[in-house]
Amino acid sequence: MDLDSRTMATSLYHDSFENSQPTALGPPAYDGENLHRPSPSPTVQVGGPAGLTELLTPEFELQTIVISTAFNPETHETEPDIIFSSSDCVLFYVDTQTITRTSPNAFQELISAFHYGGAENDTPAGLRTIIPISESSVVLNIILHSLYASPCTQHSPPFRALVEAVYNMPLYGISPGTHITRTTYLYAALLAYAPIYPLVLYTLAGQHKIHDLAVATSSHLLSCSFFSITDEMAERMGSIYLKRLLELHLGRFNSLKELVLSPPPPHLPTKDCSLIDQKGLTRAWALVSAYLVWDARADLSTHNMKLAFSALTKDVTCKECNNCLEYKLQEVIMKWASVKRTI
Repeated sequence: MDLDSRTMATSLYHDSFENSQPTALGPPAYDGENLHRPSPSPTVQVGGPAGLTELLTPEFELQTIVISTAFNPETHETEPDIIFSSSDCVLFYVDTQTITRTSPNAFQELISAFHYGGAENDTPAGLRTIIPISESSVVLNIILHSLYASPCTQHSPPFRALVEAVYNMPLYGISPGTHITRTTYLYAALLAYAPIYPLVLYTLAGQHKIHDLAVATSSHLLSCSFFSITDEMAERMGSIYLKRLLELHLGRFNSLKELVLSPPPPHLPTKDCSLIDQKGLTRAWALVSAYLVWDARADLSTHNMKLAFSALTKDVTCKECNNCLEYKLQEVIMKWASVKRTI
């Protein structure tokens, strides 16, 4: 990746991309293809905000370093004791005590390797060693916000980044199900995309056993065709949640059949409308019912159902028959509206 594109990458969807605090590392030489720095020393000390200092390793070859405004030395009450660097070289100052309190195993392998390797003892007093994280700043920002129980939606992270953050949480010892519940900000951020990406979100919820999210998302899958579920999706969501989605659709189909296949009850014979005359209404109802059942959809709206049966009233001249038809139609619509819409 060239210098321009790497620098531009640090400006997308992140807390640090407004009011950032860049710090120059010295004039690099750029020949159009590669960035050359003049004989870097083993470590480069860079002055930080409020007199704090970081310890940068030679791997950081960008001309500037960006510090997250959501996770910088002055953001939180507790003093940060470790620095994470994203793959696009954005620094996040975090407090390990806060992280381990919400998720005891979060980033422990990386932190333990840092302590075990003696890097902490080799760091001069007053300096900190940066631990690189192989995630973009957008994804790392989402993960850290979930650990700090704070919202990550100030800059509207894209759905792809939210999904990537959830899928990668287990890599760092974080259980997604613990941090994605009805009361968390990450749950709300994901659920906001349910009307647009219901199948992807349901697959994610099923894979990580996030039941509340799967239930809330399933109502947006009533129009889903099972032919659109790939083998990979089915494997990810697991047999339990795939079965529950199938049962939801089958349950609504069966309820629809039970409701519409029963015709309106006949009324007492009158001088103008005998039982034989009423059979015409029964046959017309059966035709409309057969059409709805044949083209049955789990997301059939009460409005479309009412339109289909309301056409029968145009050819019914008997007032009693119309009353029976209206009563039956209202009953069917009310019962269909109460049929379960989630897994």
